[in-house]
Amino acid sequence: MLVMLSYSFAFAQLDITKSVDQATVQCGNAFTYTLQYACPSTTTNCEGVTIVDALPPEVEYISSLGSTHTIGSSYDPATHEVTFDFVDPLPAGSTGQVQITVRFPNGPTANGTVALNDAVIDGTNAAPVTSNQVSTTATAFDRMIISKRVDVEGSVDGYTSFYIQVCNGQEDVISSGTLIPSSNVVIVDPLPVGAVYYSSTDGGVYDAATHTVTWTFPPSDFGLGECRWPKVTLIFPSPDFSVGDTVTNTADYTYTPLGEPEVTGTTSDSFVIPSENPYYYLDKTGYTTANFPGETGTYLLDIDNDGNVPASDVCIEDFAPPGISFEGVRPGKYYFPGVVTNIEITVQYQTNLSSTWTTEPNSPHTYFDDNYVGLTNLMGTGEYVNAVRFCFGPDDVPAGFSSYDDAEVYYRVLDDATPGMTNNCIALTESGPDTFTIGGDPCHAIEIVEPITGAVANPNKYVVNNAGSYLPGDIVTFSVEIENGQSSADDLMNGVLVDLLPQELAYVPSSWVVMNDYTTAGAGTPTFTVTDNYNNSGRTLLEWDFNGFDFPPGEGVRIEFQAEVLNTATAPAFYNGVHITGDNVNNTCYDTLEQDVHDVD
Repeated sequence: MLVMLSYSFAFAQLDITKSVDQATVQCGNAFTYTLQYACPSTTTNCEGVTIVDALPPEVEYISSLGSTHTIGSSYDPATHEVTFDFVDPLPAGSTGQVQITVRFPNGPTANGTVALNDAVIDGTNAAPVTSNQVSTTATAFDRMIISKRVDVEGSVDGYTSFYIQVCNGQEDVISSGTLIPSSNVVIVDPLPVGAVYYSSTDGGVYDAATHTVTWTFPPSDFGLGECRWPKVTLIFPSPDFSVGDTVTNTADYTYTPLGEPEVTGTTSDSFVIPSENPYYYLDKTGYTTANFPGETGTYLLDIDNDGNVPASDVCIEDFAPPGISFEGVRPGKYYFPGVVTNIEITVQYQTNLSSTWTTEPNSPHTYFDDNYVGLTNLMGTGEYVNAVRFCFGPDDVPAGFSSYDDAEVYYRVLDDATPGMTNNCIALTESGPDTFTIGGDPCHAIEIVEPITGAVANPNKYVVNNAGSYLPGDIVTFSVEIENGQSSADDLMNGVLVDLLPQELAYVPSSWVVMNDYTTAGAGTPTFTVTDNYNNSGRTLLEWDFNGFDFPPGEGVRIEFQAEVLNTATAPAFYNGVHITGDNVNNTCYDTLEQDVHDVD
């Protein structure tokens, strides 16, 4: 007898359709592919279902969004593929959609770039199906800016500087996208007839035969948001030029945007030759307006030649008022409009024992060397610096010269200084024929405060690695410091650091630790106590008691501890301060007052 066996297999069917939300999109802006899928059979489930989308090389992947039927999605940067994995099996009759968000990268994408995309849905009991293909076209624009401007308007026989702004896009355009890079930028500047070439920056080459300056920038320059600011400095000599003449400087340029033909153009700027205006801006400020005897501080000096006349042998002098000594300086950093070949800064000083200007041994300094220059180490017994000056040369200080980082003068209030207001001013000296007008405020006043007795507590508290905002249950790490202030007259005796936590915080047990980065030798381990519901306030009091140890002025200990944000925390923000007590703390307040309503000391 012949027996015949037969098997029947149930094959499922899958469908997929693809759409895109933008047929044309600006470079840098996101657009989204939507993949609509179906397991259309009413009787047969779809097994082992996946969707794989091989993204076009022209776009960047941003994100993906699954559906109720997916168990995950992933992007493989090596293959540039997005994969969606589905529940197994995908029930018969299921439909839904998944999405992929991408963009054309802003910068390397040429205008008119087209991205073609389809996707494949597959299953272990169904044949693979490829979606329809969708197309998206990128739009990008040439945003190159080449614009000539007058930088310094010199008078006749003075220095006049022009700069050329060369930027691929300004900030507002960059943030909105749509830029394409440019290359092969060449600028040719035919100088005005009769003008004398002095200098140029950024590799500008002067050709005396054609009286032109040419800048040829490397092909790789001027990607997204990149800028250069080449300058040329000229002299308009008499008698060919006179005050009141209008002078125009025009430059020609060429460049090639990505995927576009070469662009040519011109840019120019004009100015009327002004009369000479010798004008200097001097401004002096400080970080504080009050100091105790023995305290230190810093003056900041802003030094600018805002006129149109160069200055020769310029020195900025600073004579300390009574009760003040100078401990050191920083010469500052300076900008100038490309007309200087050799400007250095020489630092000199006088002392209470000698009125002769003495050059400190590390001078001269470059105009961009802002290293600290110590002076106290140069002093003899009973001697201190009472005057400093910064001398610029040997070249003239040109018009347009200005502070990039202010010069600084570090001072100390003498221990025997007389209390009261004291004013400190800087002054300009120079050897040129012009008399310079001085603008700004060249003076800064401080009050020398009456000497104090006892110890001046200097508590400090901050959040370590501050996250900005916290939720109930989060752990916050605080740093607290007990310090005897530098202005203290005595050691801080038997100091106690006190932190009354707000009701929204709970101390994490055993979380406090003395930090080694700032700990006075010999301070030892403090006695730590926790008092819940201190003084019936509903708040927890933390105390670190350094009984038996005295902190010298300027010395202290830093401690870190943790606290948990309670579920009862409802305020959008809450304040937490720290206090210092001790046997001889001076309770005079020189800043803000806070009432000690809970008597934490």
